[in-house]
Amino acid sequence: MGPSKEELIYFISEKFHVDPERIEENTDFTVDLGLNSLRAMDLLMDLEIRFNCRIPDHAIPRCSRVKDLLSILSSQGQA
Repeated sequence: MGPSKEELIYFISEKFHVDPERIEENTDFTVDLGLNSLRAMDLLMDLEIRFNCRIPDHAIPRCSRVKDLLSILSSQGQA
């Protein structure tokens, strides 16, 4: 089982210095948080390390919003 929604939001807010109140399930990493593809990949790699999980390469293109990432992490379980 992956991180909870609250854990994920807190992690993202800390990493990118964003008020956690601005982050919700429909928050888009590019549109709402201004992440470019390099910063988004950095986020995914840091998430794998922090939460000891694996985000499969084929799922990365679908990780555009917080809820997408939550879904992928919860379906993968712990590494």
